[in-house]
Amino acid sequence: MTRQLLALVVCAGALCMGAARADQPIDGARFGALVTGRTISWGDGSDLYGQEQYLPGGRVKWLVPDGSCKLGHWWEDAPGLICFGYEDGGAPACWRFFEGAAGLKAQSADDNTGFLWSEMGNSDQPLACTGPMIGV
Repeated sequence: MTRQLLALVVCAGALCMGAARADQPIDGARFGALVTGRTISWGDGSDLYGQEQYLPGGRVKWLVPDGSCKLGHWWEDAPGLICFGYEDGGAPACWRFFEGAAGLKAQSADDNTGFLWSEMGNSDQPLACTGPMIGV
């Protein structure tokens, strides 16, 4: 009985070491592995906030409310801090991403309230930009 209990504890510990903790932000390598080649819809759980297509090489395309798309890129500025810069010249925005059973969650680095945006859907389809492209 003791040997079985010890084996269970060792096995559970090994599984825990390989899994990302839900309360810890994921790093840039994990973020890239999860999003590259995907288009993700972000929202608060009921209302859509926006959609972003994650392209190879850290490039992104963000669909804004007028139907146009902004082009940009993402990078890991510090461990667990993913920043986005767009070619329209706006200031970069940094986020912490968390992996969970229902998908990714995102928290603005500037938000101290604990509010998390939720992944409301994802696909391998490109964004349908209807307005002019902003950026190069």
